Amino acid sequence: MPFIVAANTITSTTTGGYWNVTTTWVGGVIPGSADNAIIATTTGHYVTVNSTVSVVGVTVNSGASLSITNILTVGGLFVNNGSVVGTNNLTLTGSGTVLSGGGSWSSHTGYIIMQNANQVIDASVNMSKTGGEIELNTSTLGGNIKVTNNGSITLSSTTLGRIVNSSSSHSATWINAANSFLSVAAASFTDPGDTLYASATGNTVVFAGGDITLTNPIHNTFYNLTIAASLPLTMLSNLTCNSVTVNSGSTLNMGGDSLFISGTWSHPGTVIDHPVTTNDTSVVKVAGAIVQKIPPVGYRITSKNTTGEWEITSLWIGNLEPGLLDTAVIAGSNIESVPPITVAKVIVNSGATLSIGGSNYLGVSTVLINNGSITNGGSLYLSGSGTVLSGGGSWSGNTGTINFEGTNQVIDASVNINKPGQIVLNTTAHGVNVKVTNNGSVTLSSNISNNGYASHSSTWINAANASVSVGGASWASTRDTLYASATGNTVTYAGTTAYNLKVPVGGNYYNLAINSTNTISLPAAITVNNNLTISGGTLNCSTFQITGNSSGTLSMASGTNLILGLTTSTTVPIFPLNYTTAHISLDPNSTITYQAKAAQALSSTPSYGNLVLSTGTSASTKTTSGSFLTVAGNLTINSNTTLTGIGSGTLTLGGTLTNNGIYTISTGNTTVFNGAGTQTISGTIPSFYNLTIANTGTGKLTMPNSLTITNNLSISSGILDATSSNYNLTIGGSFTNSGGTFLPQGNTVTLNGGSPTLGGGSTIALNKLIIGTSGTTTLGGNITTASDITINSGATFNASSYNINIGGNFADNGTFHCNTSTVDFDNSGKQCISGHSTETFNNLTVSYMSILGTSCSSININGTTLVLPGGEMVCACN
Repeated sequence: MPFIVAANTITSTTTGGYWNVTTTWVGGVIPGSADNAIIATTTGHYVTVNSTVSVVGVTVNSGASLSITNILTVGGLFVNNGSVVGTNNLTLTGSGTVLSGGGSWSSHTGYIIMQNANQVIDASVNMSKTGGEIELNTSTLGGNIKVTNNGSITLSSTTLGRIVNSSSSHSATWINAANSFLSVAAASFTDPGDTLYASATGNTVVFAGGDITLTNPIHNTFYNLTIAASLPLTMLSNLTCNSVTVNSGSTLNMGGDSLFISGTWSHPGTVIDHPVTTNDTSVVKVAGAIVQKIPPVGYRITSKNTTGEWEITSLWIGNLEPGLLDTAVIAGSNIESVPPITVAKVIVNSGATLSIGGSNYLGVSTVLINNGSITNGGSLYLSGSGTVLSGGGSWSGNTGTINFEGTNQVIDASVNINKPGQIVLNTTAHGVNVKVTNNGSVTLSSNISNNGYASHSSTWINAANASVSVGGASWASTRDTLYASATGNTVTYAGTTAYNLKVPVGGNYYNLAINSTNTISLPAAITVNNNLTISGGTLNCSTFQITGNSSGTLSMASGTNLILGLTTSTTVPIFPLNYTTAHISLDPNSTITYQAKAAQALSSTPSYGNLVLSTGTSASTKTTSGSFLTVAGNLTINSNTTLTGIGSGTLTLGGTLTNNGIYTISTGNTTVFNGAGTQTISGTIPSFYNLTIANTGTGKLTMPNSLTITNNLSISSGILDATSSNYNLTIGGSFTNSGGTFLPQGNTVTLNGGSPTLGGGSTIALNKLIIGTSGTTTLGGNITTASDITINSGATFNASSYNINIGGNFADNGTFHCNTSTVDFDNSGKQCISGHSTETFNNLTVSYMSILGTSCSSININGTTLVLPGGEMVCACN
């Protein structure tokens, strides 16, 4: 056992060590209860109190360190000019000045126990502790304790950063002397016998931390008071102060009481009052004048008809700035929310503007009613329940984000949001699942997203007659849910990027609209219970089916696209099911593409705009569901693709036919060109069975090459143009013209059917005509030829009662029945009749300047011969 000798002052070695070890101390003497100990260690070395120690005084030199890991009791003065650390308590039992020195306490988490009737903390002290409390130990002392603080004390632990009385049987007094500083982070001076003096000139008391009580000092007077707590602090009475500061992020609830301030009033934080059930109103007086009234919480505070920043109190009637639980009414003014603001309710009157500043935000805990205009780039946070958005005001100038943070929130039917920016279903704000029911109209240039989908779900319900339009991928997580089947509601997918639409609950939309400049794709099959509208961009069904209904409308605007199938997949979606012809409206410039790499049914129900038939590397067939197909625009049959199924029905086409695959034409089939513009045929030229030209206006079909028509050619309106390339026509049936025009250019028309008719209600103008059939060709109307008419051997040409105007030669190598017709040779040059030795005409006319010769032995005229002036008939052909 070491031998202890009493002495006045004992100093540690520079290397220190355990207190109760002799080598720790110079001279090998351990300080006893009557000694003063000086801690003189150097950097990195400590004297450690490792057993219960009691001394008269302790001085920790500058640069030295004392570690208190067991109880240290000091009966006189404790001077810290170095560093005190450790987890155990320091008990001060002396009288007068018991604590001095400006050293560090930041790593000491034990208690400081004050245990004398009259103790003083010196002005040199600058104690800032993150753990441990100051205890006024009246229970051990068995009497009252008084501590006068002349220094700076900061206790920052939210649980132990406090000054407490250990016994309710005795009183404890804390005096903050002139220019001293005290900051507590946990409830202090809470015993009824505790007294705080805080009126001395220059002293400051700070209430920080979280759940803390604001203690009333003697005479309800602070010199300087600072509110820095994270939770609201409530005043218990009127307070008189030199200055009061409510820090940003802190809240002072005045509780119906008032502040009387002689110096500075600063409140970047929030100042509120008690619930509205209390009628009185708190005021803040500075230098005797009321500078701010703090009405009861939930008070309705209206802005003046002026422009400025929210936190300027003079902008509000009565100089009342809306607080956390108030209703703010923006009335006929432009109020800008510059710092982050949170209130209970906001009403923007008609004609008024609320500007949510830039990177800041406006929080509303119940409802925002916008009847005016909300602008700028700040964000809105809605944390209430029930209806959180109402009013039909403008949002077009607000580029910020609207954050929904509640578990059951509602957008009123009056709302008409049309804005840039996005909506966030902010599940991370409160760690809850977010549900929003939309009864209004919401149009966004961006998307609706869940910012915490890894752990929480979001739900968007489009209620009856509601509408929502998004400009990007929305409800994109599997934890996100969309309800879109309510009667009258519409979901629109818009924007400039390609993305998948959301498959709603049950796969059911009521109205679905695509209004994009890019491609919107299906990730699964869906049902549209009413209207499917494609007003912009492309809807790519991929391999999934759309099921429609018989009462709704399917419409596509000019330039839009609907893609059915993938060229890489044999899964075969078809045209949206159940829509009827009367309820389908496809603009002529819209395009539907069937492109599955397999046989695919091609609906005959709609009148298509442009129709593209395609496949992958394997050949496939697209078969119409009926014996007709109507295409108002272009029909494109790509390679490896066969169009079939029309059979003896009709293909009606208003645009170009591009056939790079196979167009199967059956007996009885009719192809009708009825466009209002110039129509062409490219690729492989099919052999038409029946071809009808029925163009409107100045529309026409320009022949791409020589055409073969197995049966009839009919021109009911419009133009068939052989072009300057003089493409020929071979017709296996009749050639009729009931109201259109044939532009033969320099071509040849050959009739080689069984018993065809040539002609109709309008004169057919030809260049060269060959009657090549083995049967009888009968005129059904007047014809003119710019060149020759040839009747092949074995063919019969019955002129009936019509006029034939011939600009070339007439070669009858078969049989010509003139009946009651008139033949006019009208070349203004030499023409010839040849074939048989005898040729018979009914009426024969030789027009002006025409010279008609013949190689026949005789010409028989049953009717009239008319040789016009300048005309001439000769016996030979020259």
